[in-house]
Amino acid sequence: RMADNELSFIHPREGQFFIPSLPVFTGGPDGCSADVFVGETELQLGLQKKCLSLLPPVEVANWIIRALEGTARQVVLHNEHSQISTARQILDIIRAAYCPKPDLTFLMTEFYKRKQNKSERVVDYHIDLLLLKNKANRLQDGLISDSGARDHFVNGLHDATMRRGMRHFVKNRPACTFDDVFVQVKQWQW
Repeated sequence: RMADNELSFIHPREGQFFIPSLPVFTGGPDGCSADVFVGETELQLGLQKKCLSLLPPVEVANWIIRALEGTARQVVLHNEHSQISTARQILDIIRAAYCPKPDLTFLMTEFYKRKQNKSERVVDYHIDLLLLKNKANRLQDGLISDSGARDHFVNGLHDATMRRGMRHFVKNRPACTFDDVFVQVKQWQW
């Protein structure tokens, strides 16, 4: 179930923006799990980075808080205002309260054994790798570099022709990022 926390605003220079709702997180059996909530929130924060940067951090924090219900909302609001004034602070509180600390070796193994399945969409493969990379880097900063994630993404593509094309793309643009390669793959597919 999705929260009623859609966010739309008009910026004087940039125009109108719409940010979709987040899933509801209650901290209990109803609603999504903490991992799903944190993952979806981080995904939206990344996808909506430009428009969210136009808002004060406390407005972005309030957008996240509006997706919380029950004990999860109480856990977050129990903190001082200065401790819940950014998205990162809120997600750190939720992680600390509800997410078991994953094993670093397990996360690294999951990341490096991850390949695109035959019938899997590239976008789903990309998101899965991105979430695994972010989890590992939260445990140990910089553990999986952007270029390492980029190269693994390319090497894990199921389609051999696309894989060769993306290797050539990376070879000719060594400074390209994980996201640059994903955008190129999406264009290739159309």
